Amino acid sequence: MRHCRETLEKRLSDWVIVPPKQSILLDCARDTAGMVMAYYNDGQEFLSCGDHINALASFSYALGWMDAAICLGLFSSQDCGIPIATALEQNPGQDRAALHEKTTRYHSILSRALGSLEPAPELDTCLSKAGLRFLLIGNVFYDYGSGCEGAGNDDAALAAYSYGFGWLDAGIRTGLLKVTMNRELFTV
Repeated sequence: MRHCRETLEKRLSDWVIVPPKQSILLDCARDTAGMVMAYYNDGQEFLSCGDHINALASFSYALGWMDAAICLGLFSSQDCGIPIATALEQNPGQDRAALHEKTTRYHSILSRALGSLEPAPELDTCLSKAGLRFLLIGNVFYDYGSGCEGAGNDDAALAAYSYGFGWLDAGIRTGLLKVTMNRELFTV
């Protein structure tokens, strides 16, 4: 979890919002920046309360948003990608059962989310292809998280599920994906 937070902080230290003032994409960039910062701040708050599980989920989700924005050309940063091999810092009171429960719940939520979305733009347009790419990334991290969860690595699974969901929410908020059902799952 520490590496995930540090990676996010490193990116935050050198990120630049790319669209110029007159661009209609500036609103997307600002909205996305607000989401990244909100979840980074949530992670910091969870961490200060000793809640490492929710901190990991928040930092991973923020990284998903950030990498989606980099992919879209809304942000510039030196690198992207989730450090998914990271584990939670162990503390004596850490509840592995709570981690497992949250991981199982996020697995289910991401599965439902992936079945609830489709590209929003017209078929065969460049933005439709971008919507398909965002869905692919959500599926890749769902599959990766499932493998980690099956191997008993709930830390990495939770990070993967949160990161993949960040991409999906960013895709919805930027208009690349549309919600066809289960609207309550998303940050719309």
